[in-house]
Amino acid sequence: MNLTQLTTELKMLLVDPTVESSLTAWLNESVVELAAQFELPGLKLKLPAILTTTTAAWQYRMSQDVVPPVSGHTYMKNVFRVTNAQHERGMVIHREIETIDRRDPDHDETAAAVNQVAIEDETDDAVIAIYPKANDTLNLWYYRRPVDMSFPTDVPDGIPEAFHRSVLLSKVVLKAFRVYPELALSVEGDNTRALARWEGELRRGLYGDGYQIGLIDMLKKSAPPRIRGPKSGGNLAGADQWSTRSTR
Repeated sequence: MNLTQLTTELKMLLVDPTVESSLTAWLNESVVELAAQFELPGLKLKLPAILTTTTAAWQYRMSQDVVPPVSGHTYMKNVFRVTNAQHERGMVIHREIETIDRRDPDHDETAAAVNQVAIEDETDDAVIAIYPKANDTLNLWYYRRPVDMSFPTDVPDGIPEAFHRSVLLSKVVLKAFRVYPELALSVEGDNTRALARWEGELRRGLYGDGYQIGLIDMLKKSAPPRIRGPKSGGNLAGADQWSTRSTR
């Protein structure tokens, strides 16, 4: 469904002109919320973003220093692979910048190439730290932020069409009920304004109902199988073949 189709259906469901000016914003907000909650395959980078590093700095901003493969595609979360010419199958990815601090407290070690990174997503502007400092080019794969819908033919970025009604429209209807509580009637059943009905629709869209697969199960089934291999420089616990990670 495109933006025109989505807003037309929402107008029929909510039957209140008060909400019409907010529908596009609510749709875009709901898409972003789903992208933040789930790892949507459509938002997973197929081509890498590029980070150029130097011996003059050990920290970089994802929003300012990383060049995405497509203009307008900005970073959202979860860098899952980092490579360079020396580590074509992936380098170590830490999830705490403190790990780099402990390794090089003065941040004065340099080399011909970066061999590990640390990335923290807790803030609105994620930071990536490198070790050691090097004049290097890093390739980064991550999940990007969905592009907002603005034109009538735009479609929800990253949301499979099979879940436009059951998940996306349900989220927007519930959002309208929260903003305008008087829209939600306190009766169950088939009434399109019944709060319980739309909470149930969203649950079925996410988890399925025995007859139709939910978004969460669909994402699990679509996840590629992991190829196991030993962690380089560590024990033999195993890791993705193309990426070795550490949480400390």
